[in-house]
Amino acid sequence: MDKKILGSLWFTERREVKPIGIILIETGYGKKAYIGTGWGASQAVDEQKIADTGAKFPTDVALKLFGMDT
Repeated sequence: MDKKILGSLWFTERREVKPIGIILIETGYGKKAYIGTGWGASQAVDEQKIADTGAKFPTDVALKLFGMDT
């Protein structure tokens, strides 16, 4: 399944500690959101890690956080 990262929101100030983030992705079948921790290596790597291993996050809440309607 191809996942396109639409956005990410981070809750840690320093990237060298395991960053906590919410990501919003487009799966080809609709938008999904996940929450999890990254490794702190790079934003792109951390976004992919959360997309692959994160816990489900309510998509409607994520859309509001990212300022998207649908």
